[in-house]
Amino acid sequence: MEAPLKLARLGVLVASFVTTSPVLAQAVPSEDAWQFEATPYLWAAGLSGWGRLGARTPTTNIDASFSDVWKNLDFGVMGAFEARRGRWALIFDSVYVDLSKTSDPLAGGALGTVRFKVKEAIFQLAGAYRVLDNPVTPVDVLVGARYTNLHVDASFSQSPLLPAEGV
Repeated sequence: MEAPLKLARLGVLVASFVTTSPVLAQAVPSEDAWQFEATPYLWAAGLSGWGRLGARTPTTNIDASFSDVWKNLDFGVMGAFEARRGRWALIFDSVYVDLSKTSDPLAGGALGTVRFKVKEAIFQLAGAYRVLDNPVTPVDVLVGARYTNLHVDASFSQSPLLPAEGV
């Protein structure tokens, strides 16, 4: 990936860290008025576990640090939105990450290369009620639902042993 694009992405992520107060908020909230808050954020995460392609291939160890994930990041966005009126609130939170990596030539190039693509999306929606409306430490009770989708794809390039692309 080109350095200017990577630098631009880093700038956006740093800007979201610097934004410690909510992006959107009313200046003087009242009990009857709706209050809105949007908060971008960043998780610095790695990946660890076991995986395999198909049912008959051997499992392999997967160990990717945050720097490995960052190097292979195609796109990522994370953020939360809250709408509150009095003691009631509606909260939406989402995470979307798109990663890809192309391997070095396999078996000296006889098997070509393999391109891995990982997409993850998490969407949460919750309703909240403030049971303790204390200005120092408010307490909310939440009920909600979460949807998670993880899609992993591996595609092989053309090679002497795998002549058909996308096998």
